[in-house]
Amino acid sequence: MFMCQQAAEKAIKAVYVEQTGETPPRKHDLISLAGSAGILAECGEDRRDLLRRFSLYYIETRYPDKRAQLEASCTEEYVSQMMARTKEVVEWLKNKLR
Repeated sequence: MFMCQQAAEKAIKAVYVEQTGETPPRKHDLISLAGSAGILAECGEDRRDLLRRFSLYYIETRYPDKRAQLEASCTEEYVSQMMARTKEVVEWLKNKLR
């Protein structure tokens, strides 16, 4: 799940670089990054919810005390669904690049 978060983060940051020509902010909250990249308004509530969920898995690496709670939600079915949704988000972001 951390890698899903990272894939979305890097794709959003690529859009940010293309949009602004600047180095992206050093943050990992995907909602905030999408706002900085100017694409948050294009995200429906479903996509925003997904970005919020992914952001939780970055927190897990920074705050190990939250790990058990997050790991409990990572069933094989849940992770498979999230991986498929990650691919959709990354593809959407790739289409925003020239």
